Amino acid sequence: MIAAESAPRCTWAGARDFTGETIELPGGSSIEVRDLDRLDRPGVLAVPNSLVKAPYLPPTTASVVAPTSSSTTGAATGGNVAEASLQAILEIVERDAFWFAARTGLPLAPAHAAPTSADIASVEETYGVQVVLTWLPNPLALPVAHCVLVAGGDGHPACSRGMGVSISPDEALRKSLIEAVQMWRSLATGLDVGDSDTDMRALWWTGQAQNAFPGLFGATAASTDRDQFWGKDLSGSPADTILDELVRHAARNGLHLSRAVLADNRAHAVVRCIAEEVLPLDDLSFPNQRRFDAWRAFTGFHGPVSYRRSLFM
Repeated sequence: MIAAESAPRCTWAGARDFTGETIELPGGSSIEVRDLDRLDRPGVLAVPNSLVKAPYLPPTTASVVAPTSSSTTGAATGGNVAEASLQAILEIVERDAFWFAARTGLPLAPAHAAPTSADIASVEETYGVQVVLTWLPNPLALPVAHCVLVAGGDGHPACSRGMGVSISPDEALRKSLIEAVQMWRSLATGLDVGDSDTDMRALWWTGQAQNAFPGLFGATAASTDRDQFWGKDLSGSPADTILDELVRHAARNGLHLSRAVLADNRAHAVVRCIAEEVLPLDDLSFPNQRRFDAWRAFTGFHGPVSYRRSLFM
């Protein structure tokens, strides 16, 4: 526990809530803090517990406050700690790339669908949709795939989306397709598809997503070379080997990762991973993070933030 007024001026300070309002920390209040083990060097990273738990409920002591909003980005489960950690880190990379691309209209590279062509044909026939696959650039050069399904007629849902990341480009594409189908089926229930401040399901139900995120639908194109993806030579390696290599690779490219092990049982493990540079929400929630500045430097794309509403589905 630390006093709110003595909180370090780090990237989570000055956080905003989901309405865009700065979260005020009353004088005399306290913040519950948790130490995460650094993965790329000795030591710990102290963060508010509100970044570790989502949702976070402060202790009933009246003076304890939640200084941030949060999300489940970077929380994952697996058969063991290494598997869970690998999944958590891949999700951080995936969300980091999506946040910038979706909010700024970053041009994306078309993905060649040959490895998943049979799956794509099956999805298009079953659901009466067109499948659009793209690659999202990222500083770690991992294959981060994005998939949209676009309805062929005027019915609902009009479209859906999914993402996938893996050290295998083929697996990343397959994951994105499966997630897009999952979201299509969720939207097809017709539940929670009205306009909302907390999610963007309405945009995909109505098709307005095509105007809000033209890059995700292939309207703007960049180029990439799938042979340049990092980590393909690690395919088939044990999770702990891939994890160690990925942590070192991330550190070399300016992403410093830490981890809290929330459960470690014989059959499963649960972790929360956080990168100092990539918190569980984007720059609209953490203005001091300035992650989008790093993305502009990385991509050379300086488009302004054009979409400011929720990116939750």
